[in-house]
Amino acid sequence: MSSVTDEITMLRDEIATMRDQLRLLSDRAEIGDLLDRYIISVDGLDEVRFDAAWARSIFTDGVVLEFPPGNHEGMEGIGEFHAEVMNRFEKTWHLSSNHLIEVHGDRATVRMTLTATHVHLARTRLQRGDDSPFVVGDYFNGEVVRTPEGWRIRRMKLNVVWTLGKPPVGVDVEA
Repeated sequence: MSSVTDEITMLRDEIATMRDQLRLLSDRAEIGDLLDRYIISVDGLDEVRFDAAWARSIFTDGVVLEFPPGNHEGMEGIGEFHAEVMNRFEKTWHLSSNHLIEVHGDRATVRMTLTATHVHLARTRLQRGDDSPFVVGDYFNGEVVRTPEGWRIRRMKLNVVWTLGKPPVGVDVEA
């Protein structure tokens, strides 16, 4: 009888371990999708506007963003903040990779590498007499949390590593 009981206990432990592993893999996949949705949305590739529905699908109410063009805190005005930053360019192309996701229950730390190409507005190119884009090599690090609606970004900081070309007028980017 002891042998059967031991086997059942081992099977329960194994199932519990597999359940935990599955939850971790699922959380990591959902967080990766969140980061990808955010990066894709800033380039306007999915026809999403920077409205309240967009903001709620990406961020928590108390979100804190630290970007070279400026910082933002809270949900109110976050769409306008993104639109102001992105409207400085005619087009942008952000490529993210190396998503490092460390899940700790209902929160996770994240880091992703980013290369961003920014095509200046036509008037800026004419004024400068230069068609060169502004390219940035950087990384995001931050924190995401599980909400009833899914994982959302709570804090995100953009850390510039290198730049190529001229930033938009009025933006100080230090590598």
